[in-house]
This record gives sequence, C-alpha cells and structure tokens, in this order.
Amino acid sequence: MRMVRNRESKNIKHEGQDDEQSIIRRRRFIQGASAAVGVSAIGKYGIEKVSAKGSRKYVGVSYDTRTHITQRKCTADLNYKSDGQLSGILKIAGYNIPVGNDGEVEPNSNDNMWSYWVEKDGKKFEQDGQKLQIRLHFDGDRMVGWMTRPSQEFAKLSFSMNAVDNGATMDKVEKALNPKDLSKFDKNPNIPKKGIPKETSMLNMKMKPEKSNTYLKKKGEK
Repeated sequence: MRMVRNRESKNIKHEGQDDEQSIIRRRRFIQGASAAVGVSAIGKYGIEKVSAKGSRKYVGVSYDTRTHITQRKCTADLNYKSDGQLSGILKIAGYNIPVGNDGEVEPNSNDNMWSYWVEKDGKKFEQDGQKLQIRLHFDGDRMVGWMTRPSQEFAKLSFSMNAVDNGATMDKVEKALNPKDLSKFDKNPNIPKKGIPKETSMLNMKMKPEKSNTYLKKKGEK
C-alpha cells in the first residue's frame, strides 16, 4: 500500500495535545488486534478485514477532551479500500462530514493503529473564520480521535466509536469514559451540543493553583 505524508498543520499546540496518546489508550473498549502485532500486520488485519465487508457502521460519543463531559451521540459509515483510500461520512458534533478526498491512511506506529487527517472549510464547517480539523485513529474495529480549529480560542473535542456489528452502542462506549475531577478547574463548563467547545480551551479555563504545604498546615489539613 502506498503511503503519503499527511497534511496536518504543525501549529496546533493547544490544549489536550500532550495527553492525546493516553486518551487513545483509555478508549480501547473493544479490543482489536494485539498491541504486540506490528503496524504492517495491523494494516492487514484492519484494512483488509473491513475492505472485505465494504462499508462499516460505527457508533459512540463525542466528549470534551479536558473534562470528559459527554457532548452527544456520534456515528460513522466508512469504507476502507485496499488502495489506502477512505470514503464515507462522519456525523460528529452536529456536523455531517464527508470523507474521501483528504489523502490516504497512514500507519501510526505509536498505537498500532492507522491515522487519517481531515480538514474542512466553507460555510457549513467554519466558525469565526476557522476551518474544522479532524484526526482519526482506527484499526477497523474501533475509531478514536479529536476535532478542533486552528485558533487557541477553541478546545479539542474527542470522540470514541466502535463497530456496530461488534455489538457497540452509545451507552457502552460512554460507560468506558474515565470521568475527570472538575474541581481542579476554575469553572464548571457547559459543553455545547453542537460544534467545538470554546469554554474549556486553555485560554478560557484554567487549572486551580495547587495549595502549598504551608497553607495546608495552617488550615490543619494533611
């Protein structure tokens, strides 16, 4: 399979980027191929398996990356072709996102999954003049990733989906999420039912400062 470099922007360095891999590991609700299998073997297992089945349906949830507050149900109907092309539609965060003209899948050696990068602009996808950017990671049975916009005003919105023919449901995927301790933040954010959150970006929501040992001793806390 011929692989090409993805077109991911190198200037996206806002919130949630550093812990992207830990988020991916936590999302493995349905086990696919063993982590001990190499990337090329994963490609044969994932790409050829779903190519034989044709279009495959996925279901799951979108959720705020920093807080893990659930946004809404998300689905996908995708077809992986043996030549590395991906086609279909993603329904995430209230958007119907066509996939098929965004390049080819490429190996992700860090997680034994495959990756795909999507950028969408135009009236249907832009907000405040900022295009929609999506990173997918998948192995055929499960799909995880995030959505954002180039501006640091926007947070990241993660999503996790699994194959419907493996018995996946929205409730099962949602139960696999690990809740975050919201008391560590300086506000209780509201996550919109559509679009990319702004309230939970690094610019708009801060971590509370940790109390020093001196302060805790004065308060009689251990």
